[in-house]
This record gives sequence, C-alpha cells and structure tokens, in this order.
Amino acid sequence: MKSKITHLTRYAAAALCCVSVFACNDLKELEDRVDSLENRVTALETQIPALNENLEAISELMDGAKFITGITAVDGSENEYTITMSDGESYTIVQGQIGNTPQIAVEDGYWVVDYEGDGTFVPITEVGAEDGLTIAAVPQFKVSAEGNWQISTDGGKNWVDVLDTGGQKVPALAEGSDFFKDIAYDEETGELTFTLSDGQTYTFTVSSDFVCQILDSDGNQLTGTVTFTAGISKEFNVRMRGVSDVYIQKPDGWKATLEDIDASGTEEVTAVLTVTPPASVADAGTLQTKVSADSDSDLVLHATAAASDRSIFAKMTVEVEAATNVPQAAITAGEVTERNVSFTVTPNSNVTSWKYMLLPASEEAPADAAAFDTRATTVEGSEEKVLTLDKDADGTALVAGTEYTLYVLAINTVGEVDVTSISSASATPMYDTYYAAYEAGMDITIAGKTYSETVFGAGQLISATSEDIDLSTYISGKDNAILFLEQSGEHKFYINANTAISGNIALISNVSENPATFNQDGKYIAIRSGSLAFKDIVIERGTSATYLTNNNSATATADAILFDGCQFKEMKNPIFAISGNSTSMAIKNIGIVNSSIELTGTSNIQFFNLGACTALNTVEKITFENNIVYSSSGNASNQTPCQIFSYNNNTAQSDGNTTISVCNNTFYNVPGQNGYIRFYHVNEMKMQNNIFYSTQTSGSQASYCFASFSESQSADAVVVSENIAYGLPGNWTIAINSSSNMSTVIPNPNNIAKSDTDPLAVKDTESGTFTQASGFENYGAQR
Repeated sequence: MKSKITHLTRYAAAALCCVSVFACNDLKELEDRVDSLENRVTALETQIPALNENLEAISELMDGAKFITGITAVDGSENEYTITMSDGESYTIVQGQIGNTPQIAVEDGYWVVDYEGDGTFVPITEVGAEDGLTIAAVPQFKVSAEGNWQISTDGGKNWVDVLDTGGQKVPALAEGSDFFKDIAYDEETGELTFTLSDGQTYTFTVSSDFVCQILDSDGNQLTGTVTFTAGISKEFNVRMRGVSDVYIQKPDGWKATLEDIDASGTEEVTAVLTVTPPASVADAGTLQTKVSADSDSDLVLHATAAASDRSIFAKMTVEVEAATNVPQAAITAGEVTERNVSFTVTPNSNVTSWKYMLLPASEEAPADAAAFDTRATTVEGSEEKVLTLDKDADGTALVAGTEYTLYVLAINTVGEVDVTSISSASATPMYDTYYAAYEAGMDITIAGKTYSETVFGAGQLISATSEDIDLSTYISGKDNAILFLEQSGEHKFYINANTAISGNIALISNVSENPATFNQDGKYIAIRSGSLAFKDIVIERGTSATYLTNNNSATATADAILFDGCQFKEMKNPIFAISGNSTSMAIKNIGIVNSSIELTGTSNIQFFNLGACTALNTVEKITFENNIVYSSSGNASNQTPCQIFSYNNNTAQSDGNTTISVCNNTFYNVPGQNGYIRFYHVNEMKMQNNIFYSTQTSGSQASYCFASFSESQSADAVVVSENIAYGLPGNWTIAINSSSNMSTVIPNPNNIAKSDTDPLAVKDTESGTFTQASGFENYGAQR
C-alpha cells in the first residue's frame, strides 16, 4: 500500500441527506427540536470513537510498516475485535452501522469518500495542494454542538463542517451504513479479513511465530493503566515466542527486570517481568495516562525476532497512586576519610521521626520496619541532619576500602500511614591518596589485577610540581616499580627514549580527581616480560605516529597490559603492536576498563595489533568494559573505524582458552570496519549491553562485532546480545563471513536491530561526555 494512504485528506462536501429547515413558531416547537438535537448527539457519542478508531486501525494496517501481533474478541459483542499492532498500540474495530457518516474506502493508495451515497467514491483532498493530494493525518469525525458532522484533516487540531453538494451543513444521524461490511478472523490460518463499505476486501496475517505480550492476571493481553503503590513491586507474566532479545525502556525513576529465559524457539514460553515504581509519588514525576509511543508513562518491552529483523513493542502504561501523609527521607552521601563516612538525611514534612542503621554493603539490607532493631538509632522530628559515622550499627570501626550503606526508615505516627519504603545510600571510607592507602597496606586493583605492598614491595611517590619528569630511569631494569604520580600546573611525565621493561610496572595517579599526564611523544615502552599497568592516567599520544607499547626483543610472554580509568587523547595508532622479532610471544592478560578513548582521523585504528603473532593460544583474557570510545573528527561522511584486538588471520594458530568480555561500552562514530574483535579461537566471548552509535548518513559504511578463524570454534562460546545499535548507513553486523570456518558461528539473524530511539541524551566530543537517554541507562558505559 502506498504510504500516503495514511494521510491523504481534505474537508470536502459530505454525503447527501435531508436537511430540515424550520421556523420557530412557538416555544413548544423549539423545545422539541432541542430535545431531538440532544437525543441525536447522545446516540452518536458512543459511535463516533468507533468510527475514528476504525479509520486509524485500517490506516496502520495498510501502511505496511507494522503488523498484527494479537487479536481478541471484545467480551459481550459479536462484531467488535481488539487488535494489537507490533508497536504496542491497540485498536478496537467495529463491524456495523456508525451513523450517517460519509462512506470511506481506499482506492489506489488514497482515502476516498462517497459524498452522494450512490457508490461513487472520490479522493479526499486538501485545499491548497497543487495536485489536490498531500500528506496529512488520518481523517477524523465528530459532532458539533449544533449536531452537525465535522471533519479534521490534521489529527484533530482543526475542525470544519461537512457540507452537502448544496453547501449546507450535514446533520449527524444515529443510523446509516457500515464502515466495515464484514470482519472475519480464521484462527487456523491466522488471517484477519476486512471488507470495506465499497466491497473491497483486505487480508492481513496475525503473527504467530513472533510474540511478545505482557499479560494481565487472567492471562489476557494487558490493556489500560496499571496503578502502583510507591516503592511496591508487581510481577507480570510475559508471553514470548521467536524472540531473540528484549530491551526494556521505562519512565524515569522506575525499575524493571525481565526473567532471563530462552524464548527464541517455536514453543511459547513465559517469563516474569518485575516492575518497581519510585519510592515516592514525588519521585515518579508527572505521569501521563495516555498511551503513546513517546509517553513518559509507558514501560516498553522492545523485542527483536530470532528469525528476522522484525520488532515488537509491548507496552504497559504505569502510574503511582496518589497518597497522603507519606513520610520520605532523602539521603545524600558526603565526604569520606579513611575512618569516616558522612550522609545528609533530609526528611519531608510528613516525617515525625526516623531511624537509621549503617551496615556493610555486603550485609543483607533490612526488608521492613521490624528489621530496624536495637541496632538502629532513632531521631525525632523532621529536621535535616548530617551524620558523620566512624562505626557501623554493630559498633565496629569502619575499614577503609569497604563499602557501607546507610538505611533510613521514615516514620509518620499521624494518620493511617506508619512508614514508607526504606531509603538508602552508600559510601566507602577511603584514604585521600592512593599512595597513603598503599602504604597503609590496602590493595589497589587495576583492571582486575591486584597490587599489594606485600607482593610488589613499597611504592614510590613522584611529583612533577616544578618541572616535567622523565620516568625512564624509574621503570627501566626494575623488577617491580609501583609509581604514584602527582603533578601541578602544566608539568607532565614522559620518557625521553624508547624504554624496555622486564618487571611489573604500574603508573598510578596519586589522586584520581587530579590525574597525572603521561606524554608519549613518539617514544614507546618495550615489554620484554612482566607487566605494565596504568591507573587514572591521561595518556597523550603526541604527534608522532608510534604505538604506545610493543614487545621488541621479548624474552617471555608478557603477563599483562592494563588500563583502568585512563583518558587516551587524540589516539591515532595502536596501544600495542607485535614486534617482528618476537612473534612467538603474546600477552596473557589484556584489559581496558572505565576509560575514555578519543580517536582521530579516518584510518582504522587497532588497539592491540598482534599481527603475525603465532601464540594467540597463550592469550588468556581480554577485558574491554565500561569504556567510552569516540571519534572527535567523525562526521556524517566519515568515521574513525577501530578494532580492539586484531591479528593476521593468515598466521597459523593453535586453539586456546581465551576469555573475552566486551560489555557496557559506548562506541560513538567508531564502527568496527574489520570487526571489533578479530581472533582465532575463544573459550568464551561476551559482547553485551553496548551502545553502537553512528551519525554517518552517506556512503555504505557497515560495522562488525567479531570474526573467528578456527575450524573448531563453537558457536555456543560466543554471545552477542542485548546491545543497542543506532544510525549508520549499513548494518550493525554481528559476525564477519570472512572464511568457510565462520559458518559455525554466524548467528541468524546476523544483524543487531537498529533502535528508532536515540539512546544518547548527551553527545559531546569536545569534553568526551556521553550520557544515556531515558530507558537506556543499563546500556553503554556506566558513569
């Protein structure tokens, strides 16, 4: 059907009818006519919505962009059905007479109307259009205060009177002709057939192999608004079949989880959806009750098909019930030291008293008021209070590096409400500097690897306060060097020549809020053995086209190359590149986490380029999590493609036990032109909860998640799911079909379905700031 079917309208002359002209000779005649008008309008009030909903439903179906996912007969009616579309919208269609409305049908992709009632249909057109046909909204009808038909061609914004061929207004009558002459649904074939008033027949298939429906307590598809009590969860069954992935979009302040269950097969399965409203009505904000695609009150399950590129949107409209006298207490975590944590507790005006307990975060949270036992402290009144605590609820001194949670129970002894849901906030006592923590015996973790004074010896504090500091002598030839860096002004750290290391080297900003800067400036660090780690360091690559590290003249496979909380500035070249004289040795542990990586240019940038390395089976782990990777030079025409891990697939390899995790990253204008991960064989790989984003609109750029080249690679070992893809001219493809070996791991479908909704609310390439839009908080980098 032509797309203009949905929107070709004009207010034009309507159906002929008898128009009564009267003169008011006496009061009785006037009263009779007023009663007649009121009776006619009342009779039509329940019929007009059915007419407009019929028009909207047939428009959506013939547009072809959506499909029917469910159909149910309306209880107590033999001629009404509720159909649900793939976008989650529902329509009630009615077979039967709906007043003396103009008879509307469809011909050659246009709305047409029979103005004369004689079977002659003409297109509905819009005044002012050169060809008389233009895109507008689906026609809508209503009855004016005078009891005459009116028509809207702009979605109900403006209304004009329907006129007969004599130019007279047409009175609305309660009896007339059918919009649908017949509606028939064949359950065996799954076909729904409409016959319009002009006799034309249209048949649509109700999807049965791809289903995602939220159910009510009776097992029927959920409709209407679901009302919640603040802070109290509800569970719903979700019927699924043929579903690959389900993404949850929810209003601000709400929480929702869907039971992890395999719904990709042909058998119908049921998963449990748990929905939790905000803890207070105020936190819920203003929730609209109207169901619409962009409504702030819709909780949406976006299901993608396992066997096609189709999508279903199952919707639930939610609201928090109004309540009075509800006590609430907001908690804000404050400053911490190595011995103390502080919180500001702000009760609302309904609070008469409140209790609090500080517990280790690892301890079970109090479930109800009874759990606030003798360990809890009571505070009277509703004044704001700052708590500075050095002991937990059991009287045990706080331990630096251990997370603690403050739980507050707000109480109102006035009225029927006694308590609210429990509020909480967490904080971790910490030393002011990493060096002080390390010297005090605390472990420091860098991308999963633990550094302790017991194992690696004493740390060294190095300050660049009056000049730039050359680190070459601090790291070259050292068995272990745990360096804590602090700087002031414009001073930085650097190496004055290519520097080889053979021990365990860690460069750590002493204060994470004031990160130290390491300027590579064309020099590289050769890792001959041991490990190299960076924590909270700003890495400036400089203008020289040189890799940051390599394994030149290596004597052993490196233990680890790790980056945690780092900022890579204007990166143009690899972080690591294999050396031609050391291709028989690789890296056991590769990790980049919690970092920001700025790329420039349009050439493919490989983070870890193992090239002709023959020892990929010695790579044990690759971790790439919670990172923001973005191009500061990408635009609508060009992007900066990148690869996290790559090698020359013509190089002979042996199967290994590599584990790869690429999760919760934000990729912005950096497509995986040759696959983000290009490996030989993995024991396990997960690529989940990432946001893949592109603003490119021209060309045919595509992006690929991975490629594998081992003949024995198991498809079950690779999981690419629950990712969000947005933009890009080409597809966001999961696996590259680059060799015959790939046939074992290419999924079906092999594309990540593109989101119609922008998943990013902030996209600032100058500051490197990217934040998720509402409903996408669980995807991308978690900052």
